[in-house]
Amino acid sequence: MMTKTGFVQKGRESAVDPGGKCWDIMEFTISGRTYAVRMEDIRIALLGKSFARVEGLERHWGLHLTGIRGLAWLSASGRAFNIELNDGERYTVPHILLRAVIHWRKRSAPIAAFPYYSRSRMREPLVGSTIQQTLTTEFA
Repeated sequence: MMTKTGFVQKGRESAVDPGGKCWDIMEFTISGRTYAVRMEDIRIALLGKSFARVEGLERHWGLHLTGIRGLAWLSASGRAFNIELNDGERYTVPHILLRAVIHWRKRSAPIAAFPYYSRSRMREPLVGSTIQQTLTTEFA
């Protein structure tokens, strides 16, 4: 059974990336940690065309993006927006509720954690060593 571990809300202010550019964001608060996904990435991911980058978010004299912490994508059925962090933790947000937050019809939406499975039953994480190994073997 999935358990509620956090919430998502639309960012009230823009976040600055390491290059100095400002971005509108969605804030994902999961187990007390705050992450951000750029609105442009979410719009493309909700169309099912690509992944969205989940980035760390720090608050000091404004919001600052601190690097990629995972990926997010629309589920195969189109009913959920899935999040996978670099450490292999997986979360989901209902697609309808996420759209309601984006269009200001709701203030926040719950985030649920997938139940933990052993490595033999769970697929490898999307980001991390698996992708790096694939890239190094393909382009070496």
